[in-house]
Amino acid sequence: MDLTSHLVADGGDASIDHHPTLRSLTFQLQIPEGEAEGQQWSHKLYRRNHGQAVEVVYSTTLNDSEQLAQLFIGEEVLGFDMGWVYKPMEPKWQATRLQEKVSVIQLAAEDKIGIFDVARHVGKTTQQLIAPTLQKIIEDPGIVKTGVNILNADFARLEKHFDLKPQGDMELSHLHMLVTYRPDKPHRLYTSLVR
Repeated sequence: MDLTSHLVADGGDASIDHHPTLRSLTFQLQIPEGEAEGQQWSHKLYRRNHGQAVEVVYSTTLNDSEQLAQLFIGEEVLGFDMGWVYKPMEPKWQATRLQEKVSVIQLAAEDKIGIFDVARHVGKTTQQLIAPTLQKIIEDPGIVKTGVNILNADFARLEKHFDLKPQGDMELSHLHMLVTYRPDKPHRLYTSLVR
């Protein structure tokens, strides 16, 4: 069932503007002519009608990260991802600095992407490495953070190493399963990660 038929079936208007929790996206996927639809995804494929690109902002200091995090205040849904040092070829190696346990945090809204390079922040404590507004976003249950393996990897790491209390996660692998296999193949529904 598509969203339009659902709204009409409920006696409502098919217009998204009449539904309080739905809105049209101002950025749309625009695949250049001659490009295959199956090409690698990139934020560069999204544009506003007048050609405005998604803004990517990068921060390397705590102060810059605080200013960057403030750009995401008021967003209801954010893409969320993290990266950290991983050295599988060195079995005895262990991350000792917090910056190695969480090296980069990425937030994405419809019109902007924020890259917080925690590895370049100076300090040894959560307060010295995670900007206060970024911490509020991470811990706010009212802001949905979407990602793949967000709860068991990203949020678990923030909780274990930074003593944060992340909330508001939405696992995209689960959403993928629902959209892909329901109602045609309910036996394929499971909560494992999509590979």
